[in-house]
Amino acid sequence: MVTHNGIEYGLPYYTGTQLRSLCDEFGLTDVVGGSRWCYVEELLDYAIEQQRCDELFRLLFSERQFTNLQDIADMNDIDEVYRQIVKKAIEYINHSIRLSHKELVLINGHFMIVEVGKALVIETPKLNIRSIPYVQGFRERCNDDFNSGNYDSVITKSRTTMEEVLVQLLEENNVKQISKGYLLKLYNQVKTLFNMQQKKKTINELIIC
Repeated sequence: MVTHNGIEYGLPYYTGTQLRSLCDEFGLTDVVGGSRWCYVEELLDYAIEQQRCDELFRLLFSERQFTNLQDIADMNDIDEVYRQIVKKAIEYINHSIRLSHKELVLINGHFMIVEVGKALVIETPKLNIRSIPYVQGFRERCNDDFNSGNYDSVITKSRTTMEEVLVQLLEENNVKQISKGYLLKLYNQVKTLFNMQQKKKTINELIIC
């Protein structure tokens, strides 16, 4: 928990129905169900099996999921409280798995399980679809969801794809993301990076020409 102005904030609370929807969104449709922990365990097992742990953690820890922070007035305060919550959550997870000599780390917006004490070498990948394998299946999964009428999942997967492209552009150019999870902020960063800002004068000149 993180205290801000006398109020405690923590991770979002997921109901059983929300976790079931999250399973569907993640592509896990054959779920036994039961308690909330059953859903979480099945999600983790499925993510490990599919080598999609990074995708799952980034979905769970996406800032847009933290609707419990909406009563904080200042956006900078929201971002700071969000970062502190994620940091404490990672510390709690690492305390729970410490006997495995592994730890969860968050680097450049990606979650990785690494060996404790081992130097981690990160190579910034070139921008191409092969550098983020799970994105390759988004189009197929979107088509499947669309054909089955799961339109909420289509929207979420489409949004995630756009976010991944924007984040990859920023990472490739060594630009730190202002706020992971806020698509508009990331888009504005990319516009600034590539000087894609439109000016009224330029538009008027084009119209006159």
